[in-house]
Amino acid sequence: MSESLDAKAPELSTESFEANEQWPVLQNLHVPLSVRVPLRTLSLKELRALQPGDILSSEWMASEEVPMFAGTVPLSWCEFAVVEGLMAARLTRIG
Repeated sequence: MSESLDAKAPELSTESFEANEQWPVLQNLHVPLSVRVPLRTLSLKELRALQPGDILSSEWMASEEVPMFAGTVPLSWCEFAVVEGLMAARLTRIG
C-alpha cells in the first residue's frame, strides 16, 4: 500500500529553488506537515453512533511506511515513532 500516493511530487532540485530571486524570503515560510493514514469508511449511521473509546481500523499495516505531505503536496514516506512520550514521524525516504 505504501508505493502509491494520490499525486506525485514534482521533481525539484535545490538549485532551482535557490536560483529564484525570491528564495531568501521563501525559504523562511512555514509549511504545515501532515501524515495521513486512511481509515475505513463508515456509513452515516455508524458515524453518528461513534463513542469515546471506539477504535477505527485502518487497512494500513503497522509496519508500513505512511505518506507525509507538505500542505497538499506529497513530500516523503515515514514511520511512526515515539519521542519523549509524543507521537513523531521518522523519515524513511524523500520523494
